[in-house]
This record gives sequence, C-alpha cells and structure tokens, in this order.
Amino acid sequence: MDLKINQKFKDLLDPLSDEELSQLEESILSDGVRESIKAWNNQIIDGHNRHAICQKHDLPYPVMNMFFADEDAVLEWIYTNQLGRRNLSDHQKTLHIGRLYNLRKLKQGAPEGSKNAAKIKEGILNPLISDSEKEPEKTAEKIAKEFKVNESTVKRAGKIAEVLEENPELKERFINKEITKKEILGKMEDKEEIPIPPNEQMTKMVRHHSERLQKKLQELSNAVVAAQASFQANGLRFSDFAPKISRLQIRKLELEANKIKGE
Repeated sequence: MDLKINQKFKDLLDPLSDEELSQLEESILSDGVRESIKAWNNQIIDGHNRHAICQKHDLPYPVMNMFFADEDAVLEWIYTNQLGRRNLSDHQKTLHIGRLYNLRKLKQGAPEGSKNAAKIKEGILNPLISDSEKEPEKTAEKIAKEFKVNESTVKRAGKIAEVLEENPELKERFINKEITKKEILGKMEDKEEIPIPPNEQMTKMVRHHSERLQKKLQELSNAVVAAQASFQANGLRFSDFAPKISRLQIRKLELEANKIKGE
C-alpha cells in the first residue's frame, strides 16, 4: 500500500530521540515491525518512524486502516492515542490535553443548526463516545475525568496549547523543557488586548450607532422614492396616502449622521 505523509498529522506526534530512533531501527531489523502502522484515507496517522525505517531498508510492514467521519475525528484520536503512551513527559501531556480540550470545546460549542452541531448530536464527529456519553457535558470536566487531572489543569493546558500552536519554535523549547508552563501563560497575558480608554470607547459607540442610523435612513430614502414612483405610475399622489416625508428632510438627517461619524 502506498501510504502518504500528511505533515499536519506528523507534526502532532511526539518525536523520538536519536537513541530511541536507533533502538527502534535495530528492533525492526531483527524482529520485524511488531506494531501495525495506522492509516486513514491512505495517510499515516501513527507509525511515521516505523514507516520511514521500513522504506529505508525496503521492508514490508503491516497497515491497519482506521475509519473516521472527518479530520477532526482523526485529530482527536491522535491526541488520545498520544496521551496513552507511557513515556510521555509532563510537558508533552500538557500539550496534548490542551489540544484535545480546544478541539472538543470547539465542537461542543458548534452553533445549533450547523453541520457540526448535527454531527455532534448523532455522535458522528467522535466515534469514541458511547451512546451514554452523547448528552452535553462540560468539556474540561470530561477530559479531567478521562486523564485523572483537575478541570483547572485542563483549561490551563488549553491556553498553553493555543500559544504553542502559533509558535513552533516556542513549542519545541517547551517540549524540551527549556521553558516552563508559567512562562508560557505569561506570554499569553502579554498578548491580551490593552483596554480602550473611556473617551475612545464612547467615540467608537457613537460612530457605530451613526453608521446604523445612516443605513436605516438610506433604506427609508430608497423606500420613499420607490413608493412615489409607484403612486405616480398609477396616477395617484403619494402625499395623500402617507405622511409628508420629504427628500430634503431625509438628506438633512443623513448629513447629521455623517457629521457625528466624522467626529
């Protein structure tokens, strides 16, 4: 089978050290591939190192085809599978829990009526969830139970994962324990938006309402013109059937709205 490398999936997997990679190669050369390579749509989702070694030495390898509804379900399986590894460091565990939390939180919050919301209700997006678990539950609470940590740990992990996914270099340093969780959270706080001074908030609010007013006035103006044309086409006078709204009055209001907006 001609398997493909999806870099997105590969980058999510914890890299082996040179020593671990060497030991794996020696094991495969002496005993063959003991654990099958997992694939979805001909894309490797687990076993990139085993696959590379077999390709290098032209060795056969077993493949297990996995079935998932979509890529999100694949990502959830990858995170969960990585969290099941015994040699996972505390930092690696934090990153995977954070990724899992952010993914599930996004799916849990899918707008009612959306495609994702429908899939979630049917249990399609997460084939690992049993029928008894399809009822809404707090994402952090559920993950905390699964991996025997507390909810605050899960939520902090989510924040850490957000920062690290935006900065590959920082992520590598974190995995190598060159930077602490506290330092990562500190970097996130530095990115928080600076509060807008009250006077600027007021200006923004006034401009916002001015824009809404201008839009409504334009709609009203267009409606008046259309109504006048319709009445004239039927030989009737618009003023006999509607309040006397002049184009001049509407234009005056539009000018006032523009003036407020420009202040």
